[in-house]
Amino acid sequence: MDYILIFHSNLNHGLLFPHKYNLLCEESYLKLINFFDSRYPETKWCLEMSGFTLDYLCSTYPKTPDRLRRSINRNCELVSGPYAHSILANFPYSHGLNSLKFSCQSWKNWVGCTPRVGWIPECGWRQDVPRMFEEAGFDFLICDFDSYVQTRENIFIPRTYAKKPQVIDKYLKIDPDDKDLHFPIRVNERLKGIMRSDRISMRVLKYLQNDLSYKELTNCLDYYSKGEGYLVIYANDAEYLGTTGWFNLQEMGPDRVFEPAPYTFDRLGEIIDYLGKRGNFISISEAVHRFPPRDGIIKIKDGLSWHHGRCSQWDGTEDAKNLNKSCCEIGKMIEDAEKELESEVDREKLLKAWWHLVQAESADGRYPLPPFRPGENNVKYCRYHLDEAKKIVAELDKIKNNRLN
Repeated sequence: MDYILIFHSNLNHGLLFPHKYNLLCEESYLKLINFFDSRYPETKWCLEMSGFTLDYLCSTYPKTPDRLRRSINRNCELVSGPYAHSILANFPYSHGLNSLKFSCQSWKNWVGCTPRVGWIPECGWRQDVPRMFEEAGFDFLICDFDSYVQTRENIFIPRTYAKKPQVIDKYLKIDPDDKDLHFPIRVNERLKGIMRSDRISMRVLKYLQNDLSYKELTNCLDYYSKGEGYLVIYANDAEYLGTTGWFNLQEMGPDRVFEPAPYTFDRLGEIIDYLGKRGNFISISEAVHRFPPRDGIIKIKDGLSWHHGRCSQWDGTEDAKNLNKSCCEIGKMIEDAEKELESEVDREKLLKAWWHLVQAESADGRYPLPPFRPGENNVKYCRYHLDEAKKIVAELDKIKNNRLN
C-alpha cells in the first residue's frame, strides 16, 4: 500500500484575524516546509495553498519562493484551489473560474509554475465544479469519499459525526478495501482524481491534536491499508500542523483557536515512520499514473461537502445571505460590462473587479454558524472587496456613458 499526504493551507479562515497571520505562517506553513526539507527530504508530500495565502506568505517572507522551488524540485507536489477560499458550489461558474485563474497566476508569479492538482474548498460539490478546474488548466482533482459513498448508498448522515470517526464507521459502513478509496477515479471525461475520507483524515487530525491514542490511530491505518493501491492519510487543514487550528472552538470558544502546537510535528513524524515500514509515500500525480482508474465517472449529490456537511452551511448566516446576493449582482454587472469592452484599460479594470469580487466571496465572512458568528474582521474583509468591485463597475459604467455622449 502506498500513502498520500495533503496539507491544505488557507489564511481565509473564519475567526482567524490579520494579527495572527504571521503566527500561522511561522508556526505552521514555514515549519511544515522545513519539516520535510530537514527531517523527511525523501518523503513525498502535497501542499495546497490558496492564492491569497501564497501572496501573503511570499511577500511577507521573501525567502519563501526559493524554499518552495527547492521543495517542488525535491519531494513536494503543488495543489491549488480558488484565490480566497470561496465555496465554489455557492456561486456562478464564471466566479469560480476566475478565482481559480487568480490562484494559478499567483503560483506562476512566485515559483514559475502552476499546480496540476485541484482542491475544492470544503469539498463542496456541484456538477460543474470539475469543469471549472479543467478550464483553468488542472489535470487532477481531490474529491470527498464520504460524500461519494453517501450518494452511492443513498444514505445521508449528520455533520456532527465528523468529529466522531467511530460513528461514521457505524452509520456509513464500507469495505476497508473499497476500490474507490484506493484507486484513481474519473471525475469527468478528462479529469482524473483521488478520494480523501474523514474516517482516516479526522483520526490523523485528532492524533496530531493529542485527542487520539497512538494505538487507536495505528489500528485505523492498519485496517484501511489492506489490499492494493494507495491510501490518503491526511487531506485536511495544514494549520493543525504547528497550531491548534479550529480544534478548540467548540469546547473553549473563539478566543482559543489557532494557538501554537509545536508537538504536532513530532506526531506527524511518528505517523510517517510507522507507515514508511509498510509502503511508500507518493504524490497525487504518481498515484493517478501508477494505478488503473476506476470505470465510470463518479457521481456526488449536488450540495454535499466534507465532514458530512452541506454547502448551504456557508449560505445560512445573515452576513452570508446579504453578501452572496450582492456578489451575484455585481458579478452579473461585471459580465455585462465585459461584453462591451473597447480597450485594454477596460479589460484591466474588469480583471481587477473580478479579483476583488472573488475575495468578497471568501467563506471566512460567512461562517461559523450559531451559536457562534462570523468574525467582524472577516466580514469587513468581504465587504471591503465587494465595495471595491462596485467602484470599478461604476467607473466603467461612467466611461461607457461618456463614450455614448
